[in-house]
This record gives sequence, structure tokens and C-alpha cells, in this order.
Amino acid sequence: MLLKIFKSNHPYVIFLIPFLGIALWIPSLLSLNLNTQPAPLSDATFIYQWIYNFIAPYPKLSLVLALLFLILQSYFLIRLNFKYIFIETKTYLPSVMFVLFGSILLPYQQMHPIIIGNFFLLFAIDKVFVIDKEVNQIKRYFEGGFLLGISALFYPHYYVFILLIWLSLIILRNYTWREWIAPLIGFITPLALLFAFLFLFDHHQLLINNLKETLISTSPKQVFYFWSIIPLVVIALVLLIAMLWSLLYVGVKKISTRKYFTLFFWFLALTFTAVALHPSIGFETIYIAAIPLSILYSIFFTESHRNWMLELLFILTFLSVFAIIWLH
Repeated sequence: MLLKIFKSNHPYVIFLIPFLGIALWIPSLLSLNLNTQPAPLSDATFIYQWIYNFIAPYPKLSLVLALLFLILQSYFLIRLNFKYIFIETKTYLPSVMFVLFGSILLPYQQMHPIIIGNFFLLFAIDKVFVIDKEVNQIKRYFEGGFLLGISALFYPHYYVFILLIWLSLIILRNYTWREWIAPLIGFITPLALLFAFLFLFDHHQLLINNLKETLISTSPKQVFYFWSIIPLVVIALVLLIAMLWSLLYVGVKKISTRKYFTLFFWFLALTFTAVALHPSIGFETIYIAAIPLSILYSIFFTESHRNWMLELLFILTFLSVFAIIWLH
């Protein structure tokens, strides 16, 4: 019943998503768990620090804005799904799953720079996740790289995801060498413009020092308490089942569906690998990982026809996320 409600394409689901977000963020909004402190912003750029100075005196407003950003991004993900048809069934479920996974780590329920950068990542995806027979799409990939570069002005480790744009070239298109270089030039452009602006006022060294600090700092990894291992294992098992089933499912679907599934699989693998191997990247990337996770889970929950099993697995996933947050 719960899955049937959320995977529907009825407009009422759009209005349920903010209530779901509020339910997941209540412990932070009402400070119900005083033992859980927000993760430190050791990787904040000076641009984000300048913005945060305006809202820092109003911590509750900061939380509300962060939740609003999360919900707006979930709506934008629906738009992308309807535009590119990542999932053949028309559904609002990706938005629901995005809010679930984007909220799962209580210390990161805050106005973190990555949640602002995520907006520009989604816009970059809108530019580059396109299957088009047109030979020359240099402008599109330059714009994708440019938007990703703006993301890096808030959270510098977005540079890792230039690989995602190149993966989209390899998987979705027969690319040319110019399309390969265009996103890299686009990515560098915002940083170069900012450096030039600061250079005029003799503040360019501030940018250089800030980038050094954020790129080589060691980000604190999230500590999971013993009790939270069980719901995390449940979520991981459901993901494994979803991936194994989807490998069989996409094999009989149209070429574009198979390509998008492959791309989102590598998107998720890239995110997990960055967290595992890069000492400066922590679990704040859950906001990024929520994008491929929401699509991959939604493919499974909407396209499989084993109703009772799907309902059970969805309820287990749903309750596991709530358990991690509410019982922290």
C-alpha cells in the first residue's frame, strides 16, 4: 500500500514529498537529539563561508533552507526523469527516494555547501545526459562542465565528477575529441573568472590558500553506531536485489534505457569510490549519491511486477531510513 501511494504519478504525491522531508528532519528542526552534532564544515570554500555568515545567526532558518533545497532538487530530478525517461514508467518515486536518501545521515541535515553545489550538478546532468544524433554538441558539454565548475566553487571536490561527464560521452554518444575537452574547459572557466576578479583586488592568494586547505584536508567520516548497522544492511541488501534484478530487466528494454541504467550505475560507483579512496571526501556526498540511488531503486520498485515482495522491500527500506534518523 505504501509503495503504491508513492510510486503513483498522481499529483498528490508532489504534495506528500514536503511532508516526508519534514518527518525525516524533525529531529534536527526541533533539536530532539542533543547528542548528535552537525558535521564540521572543514571543506567549506570562502564563497560558501561568506554566504553562511548571513544565515549562521539563524540556525533554524539554515535548517529550513537546507530542507527546502533538498525538496526542490527532488522535484528537479522528476523533471529530468520525465525529460530523458530514465524510467519508462511515469512515476514520482525518484523524488521520494531522493528525499529519503538525502536525509539519511543526521549530522548532514544542515546547510552544507554540497547541498548548494548539488543544484548545479543537476543542471549539468540536464546538459550532458542526452542521447542525440547530432554530431557536434560542444556547447552542451562546455555548459555542463561550466555548471559543474560552479558547483566546485561551493564544494571543491566536485572536480571528481568531471569523470561523470566523460562517462556520459562514452556511454550515451559517439563523441569527438572536442566534446571530450569542452567540459574540462568549461569546468576551469568559473574558477579562472573568480581568480581574475580576486586578482584585481589583490585577494587571489585567498582563493589559492582556501583551495589548498579544502582539497588536502581530511574530512571526518561518519560514525555509525552498532544499532544502525542492521537498517544499513537492510538498505544495502535491497540495493543488491534491485541491481541484480535490474541487470535482467534492462536487457530486454530499449537501448536508451540500458544506456541510462549503465550510466547511473557508474555514477553510483564513482561516488562510492571517491568516498572510499579520497581522504578529503566524506559522507556528505550522500547528497550526490542520492541521485543515482533514487533512480536505481525506482527502476526496481516501478518496473518489477512482484507486488507483495516489492511492497515488503519498500517498507523495509522506508522504515530503515526512519530508524537510522529517529533512533540515532
